[in-house]
Amino acid sequence: MIPTVSKFTLNIDGAHVTEPRKTQNFEFNIGDGVMIHAIETQGLVDGMSVDKLGIQYRVVYWNQGRRYSEWVYSGEIDRI
Repeated sequence: MIPTVSKFTLNIDGAHVTEPRKTQNFEFNIGDGVMIHAIETQGLVDGMSVDKLGIQYRVVYWNQGRRYSEWVYSGEIDRI
């Protein structure tokens, strides 16, 4: 099922959230190259999420031949 958004209700698979929509400003875009501070490794942003904790970015990176994907906050990465 595709999520639907109206002015005051978000409906995802029957779950209702009654909060007004807000415009979100993202610091990074999908496809941006980033440096992950904690492990000093480069990666690519391939997803974005907004929840009650704030904006997060999913970053994919490779290490020793394995592909990893982690959700991080903007303070944990820098654009390269």
